[in-house]
Amino acid sequence: MHGLSLNGTDLQAVGLLMSSGPATPGELATRTGLTAGGAVTAMIDRLERAGYVTRARDDADRRRVIVTANPEPVLAGVGPVYARVAQRGNEYLATLTDEQIEYAGELLAEAAEINREQIEMLRGAGRD
Repeated sequence: MHGLSLNGTDLQAVGLLMSSGPATPGELATRTGLTAGGAVTAMIDRLERAGYVTRARDDADRRRVIVTANPEPVLAGVGPVYARVAQRGNEYLATLTDEQIEYAGELLAEAAEINREQIEMLRGAGRD
C-alpha cells in the first residue's frame, strides 16, 4: 500500500467513500465514528499521500472541502487482499445451509444494531 501505514479506520473510510460517494471531513468522521477533528484530518492526509483520496473545495460553497475516493489506486493497493478474503469467505459460505446463512445474517444485523445504539448512547453521554 505505497509503503504507508494505513489502519482499519483508514480503509473503512475509503470503502465508505467508494460505496457512498464523496463526503466532507465531518460526514466522514460521522460515518467512521471518529470524533476528534485532528484525527479526521490526519486520516485524510494519510489517504491522500497514499493516492487513495483527493480533497477539493466545494464549487457551491468554497468553505467546504469534499473528499473523493480514487478507485483505481484503491483497488490496485488493497483489491488483491480483499479478493483473497472474499474467495475464502465464499468457500466457507458454500458449506453452509440456507438456514445457517439466514441465522448468521440475522445475528450480524442484530449485533450491528446493538453497536450502533451503544455508539449513539456514548456520543450522547459525552455531550452532557
